[in-house]
Amino acid sequence: MTLALVYDHLWQSTVFAAAAGLFTLALRKNRARVRHGLWLAASIKFLIPLAVLIGLGNRIPWHRVPPSDLSGLMVAMSEPFTMPLASAPTVAATPVAPAAKPLPAILATVWAVGFLGIACSWWVRWRRIAAAVRAGSPVPLE
Repeated sequence: MTLALVYDHLWQSTVFAAAAGLFTLALRKNRARVRHGLWLAASIKFLIPLAVLIGLGNRIPWHRVPPSDLSGLMVAMSEPFTMPLASAPTVAATPVAPAAKPLPAILATVWAVGFLGIACSWWVRWRRIAAAVRAGSPVPLE
């Protein structure tokens, strides 16, 4: 998998997880099963890249519809790092600015820092729980 596909996958999965978080907040009065299902779907999205699902979908014979302006926009949003510049929907032919090239690396760095921050907070919590369990004593039950 190329680096651009990894960036696409991380970007799409992060947006999906953020949407799942918003839906979880909106559905906080519902049963826990509903919220668990949302977070499970977000977790599965991190495991399965969209490119794999698109590749599987391309193997199924579909009735082709002529592309519209909306479909071009959806393609541009779904794969911002892998889409060739020639096929990107543009208003006018403008050269790519040199400042736009480090954007994928910056986004990947921000994502990695966020991931490490959350992973460290979970590790600290896990260590506290493990210390509390070790400090505890068995309770005799009849």
